[in-house]
Amino acid sequence: QWLLMGALDWARLILREDARTGSADHLSEPWAVPLQEGRLSNFLSAQPGLSTDTTPSAWADQVFLSGAIEDAQGKFNLANVLRGSDMDPTGLAQWSRLWALLGLPANGAETLAQQFKQAQDPQGNRFTPRTVDDLKAWGWDAATLARLRAHVVILPERSMLNVNTASPEVLAATFETLGLAQAERLVQNRLRAPWTNEKKAQSAIPAFNTQQHSIQSDFFEVRGRLRMDSITLAQTALVKRTGNEVIYVWVLAQSPTLRP
Repeated sequence: QWLLMGALDWARLILREDARTGSADHLSEPWAVPLQEGRLSNFLSAQPGLSTDTTPSAWADQVFLSGAIEDAQGKFNLANVLRGSDMDPTGLAQWSRLWALLGLPANGAETLAQQFKQAQDPQGNRFTPRTVDDLKAWGWDAATLARLRAHVVILPERSMLNVNTASPEVLAATFETLGLAQAERLVQNRLRAPWTNEKKAQSAIPAFNTQQHSIQSDFFEVRGRLRMDSITLAQTALVKRTGNEVIYVWVLAQSPTLRP
């Protein structure tokens, strides 16, 4: 767990440096490149200024580390279905369109939105989900959660959608006049030339609304996985970047798994 927290802090450093070097967040930036599984000793030896004499190679050679940073604002934020304690018509319409685009059962979008609304009632003392997987506590099956996981996030506040990192399904749901095929073409074009300023985004997507859409992000999900001998441990964190500060919102550690 100590090693994984160090890896999460390293991810925070990457996001802090990114804030200093650019104003747009897109999938061609260093933070978006996953860290493929590799020996911890190799990773440490590649760090400038670190003496190999101090590297505990006897165990570091047995430790394998991997991880990834994902833009949480590239997903539909379930918190956007609410404005205060009331349903937000725009957010609810976008949520319903996404639900339909994902091929999920009819009426499910309204049901889940109502469950989320009730969970925000301070007098209700209800369970409040932090991740899509937490929705199983409300009776949602594994197949539905698997479909939602790649496109939906639950943030502690309303947020704008980063059009540079959103999936075609989320783009099509957010922009009422944008079909899924058009959204897929935009994503392909975006891979070659990310929208580095709002004018470029507005040129590509005329319905771009600076109150709902952005080319920058504040929230990121950071995942780390460590394997040592027969033990595997994983951690997921939600971080918020404000200026050059990157703070933890929450950290979830999975129970270690033991390989036979």
